[in-house]
Amino acid sequence: MTEREERIVERLLLAQCWVIDFLPFKVPADAGRRFFAVEKHCREPHRMRRFRQALADVMLKLGCYESFHMLSEGEAQALSDPPPEVLEDRIAASEDAVMLLIGESAPPDGVVSRQALFTYDPGDLYATVYGPSEALLALLKPLASSCGLFVRKGEDG
Repeated sequence: MTEREERIVERLLLAQCWVIDFLPFKVPADAGRRFFAVEKHCREPHRMRRFRQALADVMLKLGCYESFHMLSEGEAQALSDPPPEVLEDRIAASEDAVMLLIGESAPPDGVVSRQALFTYDPGDLYATVYGPSEALLALLKPLASSCGLFVRKGEDG
């Protein structure tokens, strides 16, 4: 990742976070016991594969509309618009964390608001999108829904 990409990522991580989740709403604190039973069930290997594939499908569909730049620790340069099979494998099967800049890699005016940051850590039952525009959210929500997932605003702080 270049220094410029690191700066962009740092700025986007401070932006509003949205969650791509298998649940449409945050679970109330008093439902913890029930939630943890469901979460344990959803972490079974075949269910995790299904969740990760659904997440990959969302991002593959989004890739028809938006440019991606796959960032990797230790890699000197982002992979711009990775081939679908590479993107799918990275999200659905890899044990590596996924970090994608969504939008222009180098906007001509340097405005970061045209970009968002997608992150996913293998083993999680959610992914995050930092700093998406209203237009990106309007696109992301139906794409997630078509794959059985939900997009909701993350919590502040």
